[in-house]
Amino acid sequence: MHVRMKLKVLFSFIGFIVLMPLAWKIDDIPYTIEVTAKIYPSGKWVIVKDTDGSLVSTLYNYRNGIINDVKSYKLDNGDVAEMELIPKKAAGVHISKGDTVAILRSAVIDERIAVVRSQLEELKAYLKVDATGMKASEIALAKEQLTYAQQQLAFETENYNRALLLYQEKVIAPAEFNQVKTAFDLANTQVKIAHKTLETARTGVKPEQIKYTEARIETAKKELHTLLKKKSSLTLLAGVSGKINFNVTPDEVLTVEDTSAYILQFPVRLADRNYITSLAKISVEYPLGAAPMTGTLIDLSDKVEYMGGEQLVFAKAILPNKAEDISTGMFLRCQVECDRVNLAEYIVRVLRHSMK
Repeated sequence: MHVRMKLKVLFSFIGFIVLMPLAWKIDDIPYTIEVTAKIYPSGKWVIVKDTDGSLVSTLYNYRNGIINDVKSYKLDNGDVAEMELIPKKAAGVHISKGDTVAILRSAVIDERIAVVRSQLEELKAYLKVDATGMKASEIALAKEQLTYAQQQLAFETENYNRALLLYQEKVIAPAEFNQVKTAFDLANTQVKIAHKTLETARTGVKPEQIKYTEARIETAKKELHTLLKKKSSLTLLAGVSGKINFNVTPDEVLTVEDTSAYILQFPVRLADRNYITSLAKISVEYPLGAAPMTGTLIDLSDKVEYMGGEQLVFAKAILPNKAEDISTGMFLRCQVECDRVNLAEYIVRVLRHSMK
């Protein structure tokens, strides 16, 4: 076998010597190498469920080989939450960048928003009373409202004391206890407002009191704005345009792949790296017999890796036009047209490649 190899190299060398004078005259021959490329999407947006129940979204940019954005959606301990997926588990549906994909609902935030809105409305009503004053009939109504508020406070106090005991004994969850405490605090506030309303109806209001109420209204508005902003931050918007898929892996909630273009990643033998330029064209024929698709080289790494007994570097190309049968994760045979050379250079390169 060793002798046959030597004879093969010898005959190749003799042929090269014979054809050398002619080889210099024949030029413009495309030199190509064959590679196997793996297909990636141009970008991918992934939502993963973490071990603590929070969600993490990551935007991968395969064209540039970087992670563009990472966001964490986490609720406070003891919060009761649910996630609403939009669309409802409809795999394969095409969505656009910025579309709402999922909404996390926080029981604590929703309850607090309801309380602050209620307090804000009451403060506005109270300010109106301060500014306009009350008639005798309205004073009587204020007394009735105070009586009702006191009765409601007595009821909520019983509930709170009972819930506090159960919470201390760890019979009920923190979220359930917080709901009872919120109702108790609101009942306390209602009694204070009713007292003040009746007092105001009887004695009148000073300008300083009106300013104080206005300041409390502004504070409530700011808190409401902060809560609404925090609530909106729990809305997950698609990072890329593409088709949505659910539960691709056990940890992934959903993925959206941007397949407006495909990225081809392939290994190149170190000996061939110098032949590849930024003008190199990559041809892909798939399925068999179809018109070849042409890609453009976008990156050639300087990092050398050792695989399968060979030294390799990795290259990437973009494939803007693609066949329907192509999908991410596939491996395809490709041809890389490096440059155009004369026959002599072509023969030298082929001989070098065959002897590796």
